[in-house]
Amino acid sequence: MKFQLELNIDDTFFPMRQSLMLYLRKRFPDLPEFENSFLDSEFAKIEDFIREHNNGKLISYRIYDFKNMWWDFGNTEYFTSSPHPGINDFCNAVYNLEGSIQIISARGRNTIPNYTFENAYEKTKNWLSEFNIKYDNLILSKDKLSHLLRLEKELKIPFKISVNDNLDELYSHVKALDNLTGILIDRTYNRKETIYEKQGRIIRVKNFMHAKSMLPLILQNSCDLTKDL
Repeated sequence: MKFQLELNIDDTFFPMRQSLMLYLRKRFPDLPEFENSFLDSEFAKIEDFIREHNNGKLISYRIYDFKNMWWDFGNTEYFTSSPHPGINDFCNAVYNLEGSIQIISARGRNTIPNYTFENAYEKTKNWLSEFNIKYDNLILSKDKLSHLLRLEKELKIPFKISVNDNLDELYSHVKALDNLTGILIDRTYNRKETIYEKQGRIIRVKNFMHAKSMLPLILQNSCDLTKDL
């Protein structure tokens, strides 16, 4: 094993927002179409609609105060939807390059009391197995950075790559680990530039096929990481 790779789940290779929208449209057939339901500003409009049509109670991407509905979503689309295309080939490519994949996710670790998923670890593990997604360790935690630092120290193998859709989280991890390059999966809600994108330590990719093609170049430090998509 020559390097470690950190891989996030929700909205990175699992279509969290799309799955939530499918669930909401089943629950609320009259939910109108929005121009871009994956932007936080559009989710605010969706929240307003659901609050109006659900006796003032709300479920959204970030605000969960209707326990039964949230658990219902967790037992349906959340643990059954297919991952984004290309993730299997991407993981295979990591292993072909003698890497190790550490899946670190905050799913099931909501800070609001009583609004976490039951058996989130086992359900996630079964979901990964169902779709033949290869990895070495699955860690569910909100404090992801501490696990990166711990794994580097224990295994004495550096984290070279982190894959995420969350730009702020990726930014903090790249800032903390000198050898780390971030791969940002392009989403409508993360299209803002940071100093690390300008420096080339965070690169934006279209999909996992694009990410796969960048792996050897990142490891060889031979690509122009400041190029646009």
